[in-house]
Amino acid sequence: RVMNDANYQQFSWVFNKRPVQFMFDPSDNIVLKQGTTTVGIIDEQIIKGYFRLFQNHPNPAQNQTRITYELVNPSVITLEVIDILGKVVKSYVYSARPAGMNSVDLDCSALPSGVYYYRVKAGDVMQTKKMFITK
Repeated sequence: RVMNDANYQQFSWVFNKRPVQFMFDPSDNIVLKQGTTTVGIIDEQIIKGYFRLFQNHPNPAQNQTRITYELVNPSVITLEVIDILGKVVKSYVYSARPAGMNSVDLDCSALPSGVYYYRVKAGDVMQTKKMFITK
C-alpha cells in the first residue's frame, strides 16, 4: 500500500516474479476530477539485448521534439503517438534503421496541449514513454 497524497506522484516496485494482478483503489475511495494510472512490465534483459528508448527532448515540447533510441541490430521501426485516452493520434513506419543511436524529429504543431505517450517498436519489442505538449 502507498499513500497517494499529491499530484504527479510516481511509484515503482521490483518483484522477483511477474505480478498477476494490480488493483488501484478497489474501493473507489479516491475522489478524482481527472486521473490516470499507467502500468507496465519491463523485461530489462530483452530490451537491453535489442533496443533502448530515451526520453524525448525537449519535454514538455511545443512544436517539435526529438525521440532518440539505440538499436543493437538494424531494424524496421514503428513510432506511435498515443493520447491520454489510448487513441493513436500519429503513426509512422521507418524502413530499416542502422544499429547504434538513431533519432526522429516529431512534429507536434498539430497536437493540442496535453499528456501523450510515444511507443517505439523494433521487431517484436516495444517501449513506451510519456511526453507533455504545451502551446
